[in-house]
Amino acid sequence: MRHPISLKNWVKKNKRILEILPQWLLLSLLLTIPFESQGIVKYLHYYRATVLIISVNIIIITRLLWVDKKEWITALILTCGTAILGNLCYYFTNGEAAGIWAVNTLFLEYASWILFVSYLLCSYILHHSGSRILILKSLLISLLGFLTIMIISSYGSIKPSRSFYYLCKEGGLFILLFLCLGIILDSRLKLSRLMIALTLLGVVVALIVIIEWSVYHYSGEEIRTLMEEKRIVYRAPGDTTGVSVRLWFPFRHHNRLGNFLMMSVYFSVLSLWLCWAKSSTLLQKLFHLSAILLISIAVLFTLTRGAVLALIFSGIIVAVMYRKQFALLILALSILLVIVSPKDVKHQLLTIVNPKTYTTTGQHYTSVTARFRLIRFGIQLFEEHPVLGIGYGWKNFEKLYNKKYKDVKEVLTGPHTHNNFLEVFVEIGALGGMFFVAFTLLLLLALLRKIRFYKSGSPATSSPYANTFYIVGLILLGLFIATHIFGMTNYSLRRSLGLLVWTSWALAFAFVRSRWDTTSSPSNNNTVFHH
Repeated sequence: MRHPISLKNWVKKNKRILEILPQWLLLSLLLTIPFESQGIVKYLHYYRATVLIISVNIIIITRLLWVDKKEWITALILTCGTAILGNLCYYFTNGEAAGIWAVNTLFLEYASWILFVSYLLCSYILHHSGSRILILKSLLISLLGFLTIMIISSYGSIKPSRSFYYLCKEGGLFILLFLCLGIILDSRLKLSRLMIALTLLGVVVALIVIIEWSVYHYSGEEIRTLMEEKRIVYRAPGDTTGVSVRLWFPFRHHNRLGNFLMMSVYFSVLSLWLCWAKSSTLLQKLFHLSAILLISIAVLFTLTRGAVLALIFSGIIVAVMYRKQFALLILALSILLVIVSPKDVKHQLLTIVNPKTYTTTGQHYTSVTARFRLIRFGIQLFEEHPVLGIGYGWKNFEKLYNKKYKDVKEVLTGPHTHNNFLEVFVEIGALGGMFFVAFTLLLLLALLRKIRFYKSGSPATSSPYANTFYIVGLILLGLFIATHIFGMTNYSLRRSLGLLVWTSWALAFAFVRSRWDTTSSPSNNNTVFHH
């Protein structure tokens, strides 16, 4: 008589497939990021389903399904406790019990699953983190605190259903995927595959940008009009004089386009270094160098000043940490690029040092002075809702702003505070904001400590490959700094690009929590990341 196959045996038998599946699902998710705006509803369903499958897969392959029962009970208690606190928050905000709506929202909108699995994965990571458990515990507690307050504040939101929609579409899923990536990225091969895929995607988008810019500027009026009607480009009032032509496709906004390409520069640099470390062919190295140059040029064509400044300043900081003379090289190259840039690109970049950019008001708001108004309004909202904010979700801020400032509604489409930290404080209050700040600082500290570990003079220098890992850490540090500099000029933790920002932070997290095998060559695909 044939006995039924147990789950454990089935997992053992299909272990290889189960390990590969989340990698390919993740790649498919990231590769569709630029085209979210072309089918946002379909992308949302695919996004949710993909993250759900990845999280279930990780629970199975890490054996969390039948091991560590205490963690399951703890996660269940914490999830239920959060739900109770959220209902109390709803009661004190609205003067009535949340009732059936709260149960449906918590479970049907995946909020309970996100919170429950996040607790489980944090527990797993802490149990497999060795001597660095103290800083990782602090980091993960901050992250879980951020997610918990995000859920509680959604109950007390000015519109709870809207907050839960964005929680389960963006913030909650970003955090869950961040934790999944911290476990998935356990080898150089997986990291290399991810970087190559993102580099290729960056090259494709960069080519689209350069082609559409060239077609618009060197074609006749009929083609230009058609491109404007199809929303491939749009004509916006310049920050000082004239009209600024902005590229929209495929992200439907030049700031999101610039942010994506800015991160793609770092992905291509990291891919180049991993390629160089394993002694790849000259053709492969030339491809990566060309990719870096192509994507950098595309960043300029987006006319996104925040992305350009983020690249320059983060590059200089990392260069100073490595060799100071490289900082001068980056500065010189940046100046050269500005000098040889086309007229409209040069004009947009020079507005950074033009006083009119920061002083023009009245009926002729510049994008910078308009942001000052957004920041003041954000601070005002925080003062009115200091504890738990107005509720998670950038739409809450947008509705309140457009209601108060109807006179500039036509100038600002989709207004937000243009600052990641301020937006977080406005949406989920001081408590959630402090958890987010703590998470950011702890991840930065952990990253710096790991870089210092691989630097010359540390115990790791007994390996001839320590310098390779040291430079990987510096590149990830540059990416981390660049995302935060850009985040000081634009709210980047939303939509599909929020997913990419959290993915970039997950790379740093995987680097921090890994125990590197410094006795093995970087060309060995299976011995770089070890948890």
